Amino acid sequence: MKVIKNIILLISSLCLLSACDYFDKNKSPLFKSNATIKNDIYHFEMTAEDKAIYNNYLDNLTSQERKERNNYYCGTLANKIIKFPKQFMFMPMGYADISFLEQNGWKANMRWCNDRIISYSIVIDWPELEPGRSKYRFDKLDWGTYDQYLVTSQNQENVDYSNAVIYVFGQLDQFGDEIIRNNPKNLRPYLESLFKKYKITSNNKAIVRKDLNLEQLDIPVSEDKIFAVYWHRTKNNQADLVIECKPVPDKLFSWCTSYFFPKNIPNVISSFIVTEDNLANWPELIKKSEKLFNSFLLKNESDKKKKKKK
Repeated sequence: MKVIKNIILLISSLCLLSACDYFDKNKSPLFKSNATIKNDIYHFEMTAEDKAIYNNYLDNLTSQERKERNNYYCGTLANKIIKFPKQFMFMPMGYADISFLEQNGWKANMRWCNDRIISYSIVIDWPELEPGRSKYRFDKLDWGTYDQYLVTSQNQENVDYSNAVIYVFGQLDQFGDEIIRNNPKNLRPYLESLFKKYKITSNNKAIVRKDLNLEQLDIPVSEDKIFAVYWHRTKNNQADLVIECKPVPDKLFSWCTSYFFPKNIPNVISSFIVTEDNLANWPELIKKSEKLFNSFLLKNESDKKKKKKK
């Protein structure tokens, strides 16, 4: 169970948009009694009807379609068609109409460009923007196949995450946090909700980090654990960037999860997740997020024609 808890702690610390809700211990399929465990693999057997549906789907794919699905993810987010190589993928796409288990299974494998997603996440190597899935061993975290849910098959010790950047793009009107969803372009209400969550009082003093061009507030949550919240204040006293940093258990670093609104991508909330040492790069991280988002938009005319035929 230690391996499972470590994975859940990792996901919880990253808090990837609405995906966090799926890792509630009482809700997660990992803890259902109908699962059996063998060498860290949780098996969820397909029914005969499920197998028939899936096999029929495979039989009707052309060789080119199979190749596409083996190498790419594709879906529609905020009325834009997103398609990117699987080497970039961090977690499976969050589909709007199926559960988390199905997102990791055969029903997700049947989804393609026409299907609506509420979020997707990628991991890159900074600053080259190269795929980071393999380098940071996230390819060893097999989030699922059509008939099994593989938690992990690789010891994640001794991985240097100092240049790892995880980006998340989500549809704003489907975002899980109501405060962010109802206050587009202004993260001040969300920042205040964090203060309330951590019971911040006048005794907690924020400092201005001129080296980062951010304000910082350290929050002691126990005798040996300190969270940090950073934010960027706009000229009208609002916030356009909020970052929450939490130390990783038994590690000497913290994962920092940010939220921001990309300037030229309507109805999208974005996040970058980095180690705390990388926070100085936040202006460039935000700038590059828009470049990455646009680079994965489906622009190839032949691909567009394929979509229209479906």
